[in-house]
Amino acid sequence: MTNPEFSKKTDKNGQERISSISLLSNPEELLEEADTLATYVARHGDVLIQADAVKSSGASNLRENSYQQLLSAISSVSQEPKAANFESLMKAYADVTTFTYADRGVNGRTILDTNGQTSKKKNPRHRRKFSARRRPLIIGLILFAGVLFLEFASTWTAKVSDPLVLEGAKFQAFEVIVVLSPFLIPAFWGGIGSCIFLMKRLTDRLAELAYEESRVRGDGTRIFLGAMLGVIIVVLFFPDFDKSLQIGDVKFGPAMAAFLGGLGVKPVYAAFEALSEELAQRVSGKGGKK
Repeated sequence: MTNPEFSKKTDKNGQERISSISLLSNPEELLEEADTLATYVARHGDVLIQADAVKSSGASNLRENSYQQLLSAISSVSQEPKAANFESLMKAYADVTTFTYADRGVNGRTILDTNGQTSKKKNPRHRRKFSARRRPLIIGLILFAGVLFLEFASTWTAKVSDPLVLEGAKFQAFEVIVVLSPFLIPAFWGGIGSCIFLMKRLTDRLAELAYEESRVRGDGTRIFLGAMLGVIIVVLFFPDFDKSLQIGDVKFGPAMAAFLGGLGVKPVYAAFEALSEELAQRVSGKGGKK
């Protein structure tokens, strides 16, 4: 398709202004997303049926009309790719995404990203899409391998009755493992819990065609928080790093507690935040009495 015509318009003050479509870095990408979304709506007719569930003020066919306008806009742009037609396409695309994205988190971009597709022109982001999807899985596998290694190393250190008989690198490795493994093991388990949470969320979005590359951010921070919360929970509730904690009929070990802390970063963090605020209020209240 040839490049669209970017016409200039004149406002009330007689000054020229560039059509809003010129702000698009890649108009062809807009057409591709709109065409993809139209195909999705055609295959998932229930998106339009939902509008007829409640008929009021003669607006029961609003979604159907928006969809038909999108089809018409796509046809117009395909036949005559000028700025005015692209502006109509943008509006029609926005109208349809108003209900597809609100109801299901789906638009043309999410469908393309879910399918691992990119615009017809080469796009350097395409290479990063699969890494963003697989990053939690890869990090989780690395952390799990680290846990297995540390557990094996801890078993080896437990069998050493007299560390002084070790020489050179073996003695240094012994000291490092003894000192760091009690902290690294819960950190790894907390990170693994966060990775599993992220993988579940990504899987759900992919299944619903709602995966969007630009919104997959902060997973590294989430994994780091999970690791840190895993360590904090173990330090606070398992000072000996080996005894189990009985809560009702359930018994938790340090590894399980760290894993659950990483899996539920938000509620665990919220609990610590509430505790911190409560302590701050009590301290300030005591200060006020003085």
